[in-house]
Amino acid sequence: MKSPSSPLTDTPPGKYGWPWTNSDPYPIHLIGNRPWPKISVITPNYNFGEFLEETIRSVLLQGYPNLEYIIIDGGSTDRSLEIIKKYEPWLAYWVSQPDHGQSAAINYGFRRASGEIMGWLNSDDYYQPHTLFRVALEVNLEKKRYIVMGEVYEVDACRTIIRRWESRVPILYSLLFQHRLCLLRGVAVMPCQPSVFWHRKVFESLGLLREDLKYAMDYDYWLKALRSNYKFHYIAAVLSNYRFHAGSKSNQGWQSFYREWRSVAKENISTLTPRQKISAELYWWFLLFPFSILTLPYRVYSYVVLGIKRG
Repeated sequence: MKSPSSPLTDTPPGKYGWPWTNSDPYPIHLIGNRPWPKISVITPNYNFGEFLEETIRSVLLQGYPNLEYIIIDGGSTDRSLEIIKKYEPWLAYWVSQPDHGQSAAINYGFRRASGEIMGWLNSDDYYQPHTLFRVALEVNLEKKRYIVMGEVYEVDACRTIIRRWESRVPILYSLLFQHRLCLLRGVAVMPCQPSVFWHRKVFESLGLLREDLKYAMDYDYWLKALRSNYKFHYIAAVLSNYRFHAGSKSNQGWQSFYREWRSVAKENISTLTPRQKISAELYWWFLLFPFSILTLPYRVYSYVVLGIKRG
C-alpha cells in the first residue's frame, strides 16, 4: 500500500474541484510530535461505479498520514472493479465477492480493520477536505470523547449542494423516538452516518452491525452506544456529503426507513426499566413533542429559505 500522501493517478479529463483535486496540506504531526492515530475507513459498494471514484478520492486526498482504507465490493457488474483496481496501490485491502448486503459488507471490513478510530463511508457519499484530521483531533479518551459527529451537506448526483443538515446531539430518550419525530416532521436528532466516527474501544464494546437490518443498522448502533453510556461529541463543521440520487436508499423517502426505525425503537424500549419507560414518555410528551411543534415554523423557514435542515 502506498502512502496516502503519494500522488494519485491523474485527474480524469473534465473533472474539477473536490474531490478531484488535492486539499491544502495539513501538518504532519500532532502537538508534541505524537503521530496521528490510525483511522480505518470502510466503503461498501455494489454497482455504484458512477460515484465510487469520487468517494475513493475524497478519502485518499485527505492526505491523512495514517490511513487504513478498505473497500468491500459485493460482486459488482458495472465498472466498479475497474475503478477499485485503479486505486489499488493506495488501499489497505479490497475484495469483490457476493455478500449478504450492506451491513454484512461493512462488518467484513470492520473485522479486518485495525485503526484506533473507525467509520464507514458509503460508495455514493464523499468526505469534505480535512475531515479525517478534524476527527483525529476531536476523538480524545482523556476527555471521554469516544464518538464524534459532524454535519453533512445534502448533495445531488452532480455534487450540487442542496442544503446543510445540522442535527442535535442525541440522548437515549430523544433518539428512541426517531420514528415519531419522522412522522411529526420534528427536530432532527439522528446523527448523520457519514459524519460519525468512533474510537476502537466503542467497537470492541458494541461489536458489529446487525446484518438483518437494511435501513436502520446505523440507528441501532447509535442506540446501542447510548445505552452503553457513550456520548456523542458534536463538531460544528460539515464533515461529509450525503448524496441523494435515483438509486440511493434515502431518495426512496423516509417511509422506507420508518418500519425498521419503529421496530428497533420498540426493541430498545422493551429493555428499559418501568421507571425509565415512564421517563422516556415524559421526555417525549413534555419536551420533545412540544419543542418540535413550537419550532416547526422556524425550521420550515430554515429548510426552505436558508437551505438548512435544523435539529
